[in-house]
Amino acid sequence: MSLNYDIRNRLTSGGVRGVTSSYTYDAEGVRQTMTTGGGTTTYTTSNHASLSQVLKRVGPGGRVAWCVYGLGLLYEVEPDLGAMTVVPGRMGSGCNCLTVVSAAAFDPFPT
Repeated sequence: MSLNYDIRNRLTSGGVRGVTSSYTYDAEGVRQTMTTGGGTTTYTTSNHASLSQVLKRVGPGGRVAWCVYGLGLLYEVEPDLGAMTVVPGRMGSGCNCLTVVSAAAFDPFPT
């Protein structure tokens, strides 16, 4: 395993078992991209919370995921797949799991 950091102590690249990744950051130190052998993922973030939050993630091939927050990350929606990924334990006090019974595809910007 190899890890490389810049002078601001941000991880810029790393490799494990022949798989390498590299990262770029904005002026505030928030990660903007991650590049691996599979391509580049870009992040749209909000700095309005105490820690930055990923609002939108665009992966290799243009695959988009929208992140929805409450008191933390509640779920991610991938419209291209018609899928919703629920983060366990975030949907309410004392709830450690949640089963998605159904999910619907949607367009966040309908025409």
